[in-house]
Amino acid sequence: MNTDVSTGAVDRTTTPDDPYLAPFIAGIRAGTGAVMVSSASYPKLDPNTIAAFSRPIITGLLRERLGFEGLIVSDSLAGAAAVSFVTTGQRAVRFIAAGGDFALTTQYSKAPAMIDALLAAARASASFTARVTDAARHVIRTKYAAGLLPCSPPKT
Repeated sequence: MNTDVSTGAVDRTTTPDDPYLAPFIAGIRAGTGAVMVSSASYPKLDPNTIAAFSRPIITGLLRERLGFEGLIVSDSLAGAAAVSFVTTGQRAVRFIAAGGDFALTTQYSKAPAMIDALLAAARASASFTARVTDAARHVIRTKYAAGLLPCSPPKT
C-alpha cells in the first residue's frame, strides 16, 4: 500500500528481531549513508504512531539497536495521505523530534510551513534545538562523505 495515497499501510508482523531486517542490517554494516523511513505503521515496533513520527523506530531501532549513524530521511511529508492527520509544519517537527535528520517534501510550496515550524520548535525548546543541531551534523557529514561540499576530499 502506498502511503502517498492511502492511510492504511500497516505491517502487523515486523518485530525488532525480525529476520526481514537483515537487509537493513547488512546495509548499515556495509556503510550505507542514508536510510529512508516510511509513513507506514508497524504496531509491533510502535503501537502508537507511524514510523515517520516514531521515536521507538527511528531512535530506538535504527540508531540504538541497529547502530545506524548515517542520515535518516523521511518519505515525503508533503501531501502523503498517511500523514494528513498532522499539519504540514508539525510533520517536520515530529519527524525530527523522533530522531530523523532530513524532513523531505516533494512539494516546494509546503517547505516554508515546515521550516517555520522547525524554527518555532527550536526557539521554544533547548532540547529540540540540540536535536536539530544533531540532525544538521548528520546532513553535513553525509554531504561531506559524498563529496558534495567544497571542503570534501577529492573522489579517487
